[in-house]
Amino acid sequence: MSKLNGNQCEGFSLYYNGESSCASSDGYEACVWAAEKLSVEKKSKTAPSFLANVVKNLVEIDVLHGAMYIAEYPFCTLDQRVKIADKFGIADQVLFAKPKGRTLFEFLWEGTFVPERGGRLLYQDGRIYRMFGCSFPESDNSFILEKTDKDLADRVKKEILDGWDEINALPSKIDCDGILDGGFCHFKFSSKRCGGYEPLLAKEGKALKKWAKKIAKHFKKVGIDLELE
Repeated sequence: MSKLNGNQCEGFSLYYNGESSCASSDGYEACVWAAEKLSVEKKSKTAPSFLANVVKNLVEIDVLHGAMYIAEYPFCTLDQRVKIADKFGIADQVLFAKPKGRTLFEFLWEGTFVPERGGRLLYQDGRIYRMFGCSFPESDNSFILEKTDKDLADRVKKEILDGWDEINALPSKIDCDGILDGGFCHFKFSSKRCGGYEPLLAKEGKALKKWAKKIAKHFKKVGIDLELE
């Protein structure tokens, strides 16, 4: 997800900054760039009208693109985003509260200078959610169901069970000193939680990094990059 600084073209765009062509090869980002360009050209006066115009164009291409954009959009209130999701019939595609159920694995990150949040959650039944959000307020977190893959859940469960003694021995709190522009990230392996400020870069975080990478490889095989680094 692109970092937000509030200074994009027209003050409402996340990906379009007045360029003549899109430089991104990512399918989602390219679609959003084009939809934002059209919305800027329509001279949307408010963030809700801008968001609605972008989502209208996105859902014609891919409903999931529209849902993801609503989930990550930071310039509208929760109520405004809920109304727009309802308007375009995609309220079931984007959730505004943590999905119910028991998670098998979680990787959640939080920025410092930029108050963004994100991450992935894998549930016991194979549901994989991507989280978008903002640190202030916490209630503005949104969740998109990316896919359901029970085989992935079974493989990750086996990986955790096989290494449980080592995973359970991980320090619950791991912080890295000497980094000024980093962020926080937190992991959950079954019932074990650990994390802190840049824990994967800390000396005490070597074992955590090892296990995070092991799980990330399983996600990679189903086309999901956890972007640990």
